[in-house]
Amino acid sequence: MAKADARHIEIGISAEDRAQIAIELSKLLADTYTLYLTTHNFHWNVTGPMFNTLHVMFMTQYTELWNGSDRRAHSRAWSSCTGKLWRVRSP
Repeated sequence: MAKADARHIEIGISAEDRAQIAIELSKLLADTYTLYLTTHNFHWNVTGPMFNTLHVMFMTQYTELWNGSDRRAHSRAWSSCTGKLWRVRSP
């Protein structure tokens, strides 16, 4: 059985629409990383009487953001099939 080229698999979404989806997923991924880094920064800079509660809460949040960003990156890669994961194309 011949191996299918991932760039030529028909999934019912036009190439133009896949490109637009890839652009929007790239934006979402960038926003997710920004929120991840901001949350991680708060985690390391908590002070005061609620230190432990906030420290644990921020750790939970940035862990969930990190785990979700991997799924978003894979979605972005499959939607474009270009191999250029981190390049956001201008509209």
